[in-house]
Amino acid sequence: MSKPVDNKVHLVFVDTLANSNKFWKAKANDNGDLEVTWGRVGYNGQTKTRNCGSYGAALYELHTIATKKKQKGYKPSVLDTKSVEEKLVYRALELLEQLKTNTYYNYTETINEYLSLVPTPLGTKIDPFVILSRLPEINRHEQLLRELLSKVEIATASQETVKVFSLKGLSNLFWKVD
Repeated sequence: MSKPVDNKVHLVFVDTLANSNKFWKAKANDNGDLEVTWGRVGYNGQTKTRNCGSYGAALYELHTIATKKKQKGYKPSVLDTKSVEEKLVYRALELLEQLKTNTYYNYTETINEYLSLVPTPLGTKIDPFVILSRLPEINRHEQLLRELLSKVEIATASQETVKVFSLKGLSNLFWKVD
Protein backbone atom coordinates (compact mmCIF):
# COMPACT_ATOMS: atom_id res chain seq x y z
CA MET A 1 0.00 0.00 0.00
CA SER A 2 1.50 3.35 -1.01
CA LYS A 3 1.66 6.35 1.27
CA PRO A 4 -0.95 9.03 0.43
CA VAL A 5 0.45 12.20 -1.10
CA ASP A 6 0.21 15.31 1.11
CA ASN A 7 -2.07 17.93 -0.37
CA LYS A 8 -0.76 20.62 2.04
CA VAL A 9 2.71 22.07 2.54
CA HIS A 10 3.79 24.64 5.13
CA LEU A 11 7.35 25.98 4.95
CA VAL A 12 9.25 28.69 6.83
CA PHE A 13 12.40 30.61 6.06
CA VAL A 14 14.30 32.34 8.86
CA ASP A 15 17.52 34.31 8.47
CA THR A 16 18.15 36.69 11.35
CA LEU A 17 21.09 38.36 9.61
CA ALA A 18 18.78 39.44 6.78
CA ASN A 19 15.81 40.13 9.12
CA SER A 20 13.86 37.48 7.24
CA ASN A 21 11.15 35.46 8.99
CA LYS A 22 8.62 34.32 6.41
CA PHE A 23 6.30 31.46 5.58
CA TRP A 24 4.94 29.85 2.46
CA LYS A 25 2.04 27.43 2.52
CA ALA A 26 -0.05 25.83 -0.16
CA LYS A 27 -2.94 23.43 -0.51
CA ALA A 28 -4.18 21.47 -3.50
CA ASN A 29 -7.99 21.34 -3.49
CA ASP A 30 -10.16 18.58 -4.98
CA ASN A 31 -11.52 20.98 -7.61
CA GLY A 32 -8.02 21.50 -9.09
CA ASP A 33 -7.33 24.82 -7.36
CA LEU A 34 -3.92 25.47 -5.85
CA GLU A 35 -4.25 27.89 -2.95
CA VAL A 36 -0.96 29.56 -1.97
CA THR A 37 -0.42 31.88 1.00
CA TRP A 38 2.84 33.64 1.85
CA GLY A 39 4.10 36.41 4.13
CA ARG A 40 5.87 37.22 7.38
CA VAL A 41 5.50 34.70 10.22
CA GLY A 42 2.82 35.92 12.62
CA TYR A 43 0.72 37.67 9.97
CA ASN A 44 -2.04 36.49 7.64
CA GLY A 45 -0.04 37.03 4.48
CA GLN A 46 -1.26 37.19 0.92
CA THR A 47 -3.27 34.46 -0.75
CA LYS A 48 -3.50 33.58 -4.40
CA THR A 49 -5.60 30.80 -5.92
CA ARG A 50 -4.92 29.32 -9.33
CA ASN A 51 -6.89 26.62 -11.12
CA CYS A 52 -4.55 23.94 -12.42
CA GLY A 53 -7.27 21.99 -14.21
CA SER A 54 -7.31 18.90 -12.03
CA TYR A 55 -6.45 17.72 -8.54
CA GLY A 56 -3.43 15.79 -9.88
CA ALA A 57 -2.10 18.87 -11.69
CA ALA A 58 -2.58 20.98 -8.55
CA LEU A 59 -0.66 18.38 -6.49
CA TYR A 60 2.14 18.30 -9.05
CA GLU A 61 2.40 22.11 -9.04
CA LEU A 62 2.29 22.20 -5.21
CA HIS A 63 5.21 19.79 -4.84
CA THR A 64 7.20 21.36 -7.68
CA ILE A 65 7.03 24.80 -6.08
CA ALA A 66 7.67 23.37 -2.59
CA THR A 67 10.82 21.63 -3.85
CA LYS A 68 12.10 24.92 -5.29
CA LYS A 69 11.34 26.70 -2.00
CA LYS A 70 13.28 24.05 -0.06
CA GLN A 71 16.24 24.52 -2.41
CA LYS A 72 16.16 28.22 -1.47
CA GLY A 73 16.38 27.35 2.24
CA TYR A 74 12.77 27.00 3.32
CA LYS A 75 12.18 24.26 5.88
CA PRO A 76 9.05 22.25 6.74
CA SER A 77 6.90 23.58 9.53
CA VAL A 78 3.56 22.63 11.02
CA LEU A 79 0.09 24.03 10.52
CA ASP A 80 -1.66 26.04 13.22
CA THR A 81 -3.83 24.00 15.54
CA LYS A 82 -4.25 24.10 19.30
CA SER A 83 -2.25 20.95 20.01
CA VAL A 84 0.44 22.00 17.57
CA GLU A 85 0.61 25.46 19.15
CA GLU A 86 1.15 23.87 22.56
CA LYS A 87 3.96 21.73 21.15
CA LEU A 88 5.50 24.83 19.57
CA VAL A 89 5.48 26.64 22.92
CA TYR A 90 7.19 23.68 24.58
CA ARG A 91 9.80 23.60 21.80
CA ALA A 92 10.35 27.35 22.19
CA LEU A 93 10.88 26.81 25.92
CA GLU A 94 13.44 24.07 25.15
CA LEU A 95 15.32 26.47 22.89
CA LEU A 96 15.33 29.14 25.60
CA GLU A 97 16.73 26.57 28.01
CA GLN A 98 19.51 25.80 25.53
CA LEU A 99 20.31 29.50 25.34
CA LYS A 100 20.36 29.76 29.16
CA THR A 101 22.60 26.77 29.74
CA ASN A 102 24.79 27.19 26.67
CA THR A 103 24.05 23.59 25.67
CA TYR A 104 23.72 24.36 22.00
CA TYR A 105 26.19 24.11 19.16
CA ASN A 106 25.15 27.05 17.04
CA TYR A 107 23.69 30.22 18.54
CA THR A 108 22.43 31.52 15.18
CA GLU A 109 20.75 28.19 14.36
CA THR A 110 19.03 28.17 17.76
CA ILE A 111 17.84 31.77 17.36
CA ASN A 112 16.63 31.07 13.81
CA GLU A 113 14.56 28.11 15.01
CA TYR A 114 13.18 30.16 17.91
CA LEU A 115 12.15 32.95 15.53
CA SER A 116 10.46 30.43 13.25
CA LEU A 117 8.23 29.48 16.22
CA VAL A 118 7.71 32.86 17.88
CA PRO A 119 6.83 35.54 15.34
CA THR A 120 8.36 38.99 15.44
CA PRO A 121 6.40 42.19 14.77
CA LEU A 122 6.50 43.41 11.21
CA GLY A 123 9.38 45.82 10.68
CA THR A 124 11.20 44.84 13.87
CA LYS A 125 14.91 44.54 13.21
CA ILE A 126 16.33 41.64 15.20
CA ASP A 127 20.07 41.71 15.86
CA PRO A 128 21.01 38.01 16.02
CA PHE A 129 24.11 38.74 18.09
CA VAL A 130 22.15 40.60 20.76
CA ILE A 131 18.65 39.12 20.88
CA LEU A 132 18.21 36.75 23.81
CA SER A 133 21.90 37.04 24.67
CA ARG A 134 21.19 38.12 28.27
CA LEU A 135 19.65 35.97 30.97
CA PRO A 136 16.96 38.51 32.07
CA GLU A 137 15.59 38.69 28.52
CA ILE A 138 15.58 34.89 28.18
CA ASN A 139 13.80 34.61 31.55
CA ARG A 140 11.21 37.19 30.47
CA HIS A 141 10.43 35.26 27.29
CA GLU A 142 10.23 32.04 29.28
CA GLN A 143 7.82 33.58 31.80
CA LEU A 144 5.52 34.95 29.07
CA LEU A 145 5.43 31.60 27.25
CA ARG A 146 4.70 29.71 30.49
CA GLU A 147 1.86 32.15 31.26
CA LEU A 148 0.41 31.43 27.83
CA LEU A 149 0.52 27.68 28.53
CA SER A 150 -0.90 28.01 32.06
CA LYS A 151 -4.05 29.72 30.75
CA VAL A 152 -4.75 26.69 28.57
CA GLU A 153 -3.97 24.23 31.39
CA ILE A 154 -6.30 26.04 33.86
CA ALA A 155 -9.16 26.09 31.35
CA THR A 156 -8.61 22.40 30.54
CA ALA A 157 -8.54 21.40 34.23
CA SER A 158 -11.80 23.22 34.97
CA GLN A 159 -13.35 21.76 31.79
CA GLU A 160 -14.12 25.19 30.45
CA THR A 161 -14.17 25.71 26.75
CA VAL A 162 -10.53 26.04 25.80
CA LYS A 163 -9.91 28.89 23.42
CA VAL A 164 -7.39 27.97 20.80
CA PHE A 165 -4.36 30.06 21.54
CA SER A 166 -1.74 31.08 19.07
CA LEU A 167 1.80 32.31 19.30
CA LYS A 168 0.74 34.77 16.60
CA GLY A 169 -1.35 36.52 19.24
CA LEU A 170 1.65 37.52 21.31
CA SER A 171 1.85 41.23 21.97
CA ASN A 172 4.46 43.41 20.32
CA LEU A 173 5.70 43.98 23.87
CA PHE A 174 6.95 40.38 23.83
CA TRP A 175 9.89 41.64 21.79
CA LYS A 176 11.84 44.46 23.41
CA VAL A 177 14.46 45.56 20.94
CA ASP A 178 17.11 47.85 22.39
